[in-house]
Amino acid sequence: MIIAGLTGGDPYRPETNLMRKEAHIVKYDSDFKEIWKGNYGDFPGGSNQYTGMKSDPALVIDECWGVASMKAADGSHDGYAIACGTGIENCTDPMSPETKARCDKDPRINWRNLVIAFSEEGQPKWARMDNHQGIDPKPADPTKPNKVSSSAAEYIFLKKDGSLGVITDETYGMGFMTIAQPNGQQCPTVPQYFG
Repeated sequence: MIIAGLTGGDPYRPETNLMRKEAHIVKYDSDFKEIWKGNYGDFPGGSNQYTGMKSDPALVIDECWGVASMKAADGSHDGYAIACGTGIENCTDPMSPETKARCDKDPRINWRNLVIAFSEEGQPKWARMDNHQGIDPKPADPTKPNKVSSSAAEYIFLKKDGSLGVITDETYGMGFMTIAQPNGQQCPTVPQYFG
């Protein structure tokens, strides 16, 4: 059994009073004994306004809700994928003026879909981040925040063709994304980030 969610991670950080929250995944056997667990997230980078973004564990939250089994090209079990959202929850929590200024300018106030794939043993295989481009896919100034819709992957499943189906929570409602297997192999290699 695989369970995904988020964790508080580190204790409160004195400079921000924000608790670090990362993707959390645990695998149990049939007797509910833990086999492995891990925390993942705060992936840097992306495209458009996310290009060149550095890790910022004091601000960025990664929360995961959906889990799917993955299959290799020959149909055998090949690990798991989790569906997550990644971004900054808000910039109104108590924080220093410097952190508040950094938070207000950070484009990650617009959340992104985050899908992370793992081996059977819990080792990350690949991760990718996506946003729905909405009605303005090529904004005049792609460095400004809020030029793409805020997205969060909520549910994930393996489709008959071996690709992953992802149900997303969008600013304007719900969305659907397919992550296809390139050339008959399992999805992208680590790491591929798409903003």
